[in-house]
Amino acid sequence: MANETGSIDLNKHNTYADFKKWNLPEGERYELINGDVYLKPAPEAYHQSIINKLYKQMSEFLNEKSVKVFSAPFTVRLFFKEDESDDTVVLPDITIICDPANCAPEGFRGAPDFIAEILSASVSAIELDEKIQSYQNAGVREYWLLDPIHKSLTIHNFWEDIIFPKYYKSTESAKVGLFEDLIIPLGSLFSE
Repeated sequence: MANETGSIDLNKHNTYADFKKWNLPEGERYELINGDVYLKPAPEAYHQSIINKLYKQMSEFLNEKSVKVFSAPFTVRLFFKEDESDDTVVLPDITIICDPANCAPEGFRGAPDFIAEILSASVSAIELDEKIQSYQNAGVREYWLLDPIHKSLTIHNFWEDIIFPKYYKSTESAKVGLFEDLIIPLGSLFSE
């Protein structure tokens, strides 16, 4: 549990019950991955611009469908447990949910169908590897990882049992595997 002051205890295995008790300063966000705490800094302007552009394209396409799309901050409890002992809580930049039955007041309980995240300098290789593995294990179908420095995209299609991710440059377009007609021109996302 969080200590009595509601601050984060980095020396223990944290759960959602701890996560929801944290008294965080305005704008400070954290994620839990397998009980470990990771700082999720507020996105910089360019990072936020990519999120906004991707969200706009996706929400316009999905507007007339029963699918839900959310942008950060949106809480996802990947391995939901009623007793709040689940230990992986993420805040993806973009989340798509095809069946909103597991939407809850705190966000989403379970594996969303699609997650997109924009890399930042503060993301460690260990955090990234653990997060990718958690998404795959939870049943996330498609995971997009956008790299604003190299202006590239890596797509993990977990639902197709494809072991190797697909890579795209900013001069290319990428198809969202969940939807036949949703194609994102990457140049439009990375333009400043």
